[in-house]
Amino acid sequence: MSLIIAHRGYSGKFPENTMLAFQKSLEYGADGIELDIQLTKDSKIVICHDEEIDRTSNGKGFIRDYTLAELREFEFRNNMYDLEDETEDNIKIPTLDEFLNWLNTTELMVNIEFKTSIIEYDGIVEKAIELVKERELEDRVIFSSFNHNTIKEVKELDSSLRCGFLTVANILDPGAYCQAHQVEYYHPAYVSLLHTPEIMNECQEQGIKINAYTVNEPKHIQILLDLNISGIITNEIEEAIQLKH
Repeated sequence: MSLIIAHRGYSGKFPENTMLAFQKSLEYGADGIELDIQLTKDSKIVICHDEEIDRTSNGKGFIRDYTLAELREFEFRNNMYDLEDETEDNIKIPTLDEFLNWLNTTELMVNIEFKTSIIEYDGIVEKAIELVKERELEDRVIFSSFNHNTIKEVKELDSSLRCGFLTVANILDPGAYCQAHQVEYYHPAYVSLLHTPEIMNECQEQGIKINAYTVNEPKHIQILLDLNISGIITNEIEEAIQLKH
C-alpha cells in the first residue's frame, strides 16, 4: 500500500519544515515525512528548503552565513498565522538532531533531502549519516538529492543506506539508472508519471521503488494510488489519507 509522505511536514496547513508541521503530520495520519537539510556557519545541520531564509522566515540571507544561535532568533512561519498548537519553539528552524530525537518517539519514516545542488556543504553527508546511526534509525530513513554525486557519496560511506535519486524532468530508463548505481528509489516529479506511465513498469522490472513529489490534486493522488506507487509526497495530508482509505 502506498505511503503518504508529508512534504516538508504538513505544509499545506502549517509552516513548512518546522517541528509544528512535523508534529501535525503525525497527528493527521501521515506515514512519513520529507524534509530538506542545509549547513549553518557553525556546521550544524538545520532543516530548511531554501538556501536563503527570506521566503520562509522574518529574516534575510543565506543559511551558511548564520550560526545556529543566530538563526534561532527568527520565526519560520512562512506567512502563516493563527496556527493551532503554535509555540515559540515549534516555529523556529529545527536541527536534524532535534528532529531525529522526536522521530525516535514515533513510527514514522523520513526522507532526508540533501540540498547540495547550489551550495556544496562540506561534511554534511557524513554528519547526517552519523546522526541517523547514533539513533539506529537506518531502516526508517531514505536519503535523497537532486545532486546525484551526493547520493553516490552516501553509498560510498555505507552502501546499506537506502537512497533515492531526485529528478525534475524525465530521464531515460530511470530504473536501470538507479539499479546501476545501487540506489533503491526513484523520486520524480509526479507529472512525469502521468504522461509516461511506462516509467512505473520499467522501475518495477528493475526492482526500484518510486516516491513521487509533490502530488496535491485529488485526481492526481488517486491516479498514483491506483498505480500502487510506493510513496506519494504531498502537502495535503488529510486529502491524501482520505483517498487512500
